[in-house]
Amino acid sequence: MEIDTAQRERLLLDTMVELADTLVAEFDVVAMLDLLTRRSVQLFSLRGAGAVLADQHGYLRVMACSTEHAWLTEVLQAQNHDGPLLDSYRSGEPVSTPDLEAACSRWPTFSPLAIDAGVRSVCAFPLHLRHALLGALGLFGTETSTLSTDDARWAKALADVASISVAQFAIDQERDSLPACISTAMQNRTIVEQAQGMLAELQSVDLDEAFTLIRRYAQAHDQRLTDVAYTIVTGGLALPQPASTAESAAED
Repeated sequence: MEIDTAQRERLLLDTMVELADTLVAEFDVVAMLDLLTRRSVQLFSLRGAGAVLADQHGYLRVMACSTEHAWLTEVLQAQNHDGPLLDSYRSGEPVSTPDLEAACSRWPTFSPLAIDAGVRSVCAFPLHLRHALLGALGLFGTETSTLSTDDARWAKALADVASISVAQFAIDQERDSLPACISTAMQNRTIVEQAQGMLAELQSVDLDEAFTLIRRYAQAHDQRLTDVAYTIVTGGLALPQPASTAESAAED
């Protein structure tokens, strides 16, 4: 859904505040990165967006997707072979590709997957804190174009705030190190994926809707997303059936 200039400016500011608020009781890294990717799609009119973090071996793990459709997971996982997010993560610099068709030789694994999914342009922004490289944010467009200068600045700012939030959360929780915090976030993402799969099968909904149900329940009950997911996985919670598919699709 298109948003006007005033709505967009409010959404940008609201997103910055929400990404930076690590003091709320329900804050967790997985939910924060989910917010980052979903809002990026709204703000920049994208095909999709995804965030990856690097584990202790430098392997990029998918942490959040604006949609749970298989194409986005595949193109994000392909970054461990080649791709703009991998390049951005390694260099610590933004990577912009306005015409993906022209980048097939540069990224022979990633490019065909993305093109088959209808992606024509990609912008990637590093998730980093000073010299500590954490991962990357990928923005996927349907047109052969690039972000405007202002949009690129906003996207970089959102990625930077998200990176600071990860580091601040590690400090607030008195973790031993930033890598330990990231490792915990990766474990939480796995739990969320398990809960999605279980809920999708039990309620005969797709993974997108399953994730929406989990997120809405967590927000309505002031609980962490990963705590709700864990309770589902361990059999301690059965979410009610969605009122309607149309209602579940009307995300903020």
